[in-house]
Amino acid sequence: MFDPAYVAEVLAKHVHVGAAKPVSYLPISTIEKVLNMPVDAYVHLIEKAGGRYAVFSEADTCIKSGAVYAYSEIDLASVLENYKGVLAEHGWPSVPLEFVKRLATDWLDLHNPLGGVLIAAFGDYPISIKGVLIHDGCVLLLLNERGEWDLPGGRPDPGEDHRTALRREVREEAGLDVEVGAALEGHLFEVLPGRFVRIEAFACVLAGPRDVTLSHEHEDVRWVPLSDLGETIDGHSLPVGYLGAIRQVIDQPRSPSDREV
Repeated sequence: MFDPAYVAEVLAKHVHVGAAKPVSYLPISTIEKVLNMPVDAYVHLIEKAGGRYAVFSEADTCIKSGAVYAYSEIDLASVLENYKGVLAEHGWPSVPLEFVKRLATDWLDLHNPLGGVLIAAFGDYPISIKGVLIHDGCVLLLLNERGEWDLPGGRPDPGEDHRTALRREVREEAGLDVEVGAALEGHLFEVLPGRFVRIEAFACVLAGPRDVTLSHEHEDVRWVPLSDLGETIDGHSLPVGYLGAIRQVIDQPRSPSDREV
């Protein structure tokens, strides 16, 4: 018999799906032997919490004993919309239930080209949406209260589309209007020791004047020449994940520049 507190922790983690964790799954053997409940009772808890579910037998999934997947249709749809391009490139569906069915049959790890999608779909971390805005050979960076260079962006409001959230955040933080383009590779960022945030970054294009307005949230904001990019700029660090996101945009085929930074 497993400790009731542990059982409650497992249930809380896997039954309640939403913006921070759009998808979760448990092997049927875990549901029956650890939670000590039939599958019907488990899926009822998922429904009661407002989620959707899909039950797969051992023959229908790569998980031994079969599995039950719980997912938030609205939040998973938002993730899949953000990654629609890379999903299509690798032949994966962008419809929530079809995506869950594919997850059940194809086991992926985070080193797979779809690793960013997995982090976004299964992550238990707060989400921060960031924009890489390059204009006239410069990238927009903001200096935060930790003394680090930051990309513009922030957390989406509940139910808010990521691209909509990013347009709002860039306007609030820098007074700029942008068009949000392709999703970039997501990553985990350790904001403080032991405190991680899931970064979802997008390429952006300026849709108006380039004159910036500094908000109260940051110490400085500037257009930094791509030639000046590095892990340290003017004595302040630029986190490697943000530097990688900028490099992704620079290296996109549509860019006329073949500059390496």
